[in-house]
Amino acid sequence: MKHQNVFLLLGNKPCYSLLGSVLLVCFLFMTSFVYAQEQKRITVEFENESLAEVLKKLEKLSSYKILFTYDQVQKYSVTASLKNVSILEALKKVLEGKPFVYSDITDDKYISVKYQKLDEKIVDVKTISGYVVDSKYEPLPGVTVIIKGTTVGVATNSEGKFELSVP
Repeated sequence: MKHQNVFLLLGNKPCYSLLGSVLLVCFLFMTSFVYAQEQKRITVEFENESLAEVLKKLEKLSSYKILFTYDQVQKYSVTASLKNVSILEALKKVLEGKPFVYSDITDDKYISVKYQKLDEKIVDVKTISGYVVDSKYEPLPGVTVIIKGTTVGVATNSEGKFELSVP
């Protein structure tokens, strides 16, 4: 008995379209998996827990490394109920009313929480959000958006979106 190579045939031609379809489905599956990781939502409650412990828990619940100085956060506590929020929304809530700011996600894996002395004259914090797109209105991920004359800034996410809290 002769050994023959086995090919999927459509008529007398190999079925390349089937192979292309299989590769396309694999690519779409991988893309949706990566997108699902970025969209991970957090649901958790904190009852009078130290800010340091809260940041550590948020780090474990997300796919990001949260960088902070323990000595700066140790004297603050958090009571909050978070339901189906992103990591940045969670940080906004747990840092509310405290003298800390957080950066947007850097290198798709780091978020830093930094001490920032609150100015007594500043009573209102505004949130600015938007999208950065190219001339064809395609989103531009990883673009740095900075408030002119300050060091306050964020980078756009994979969809070109940014959110920035400013006094």
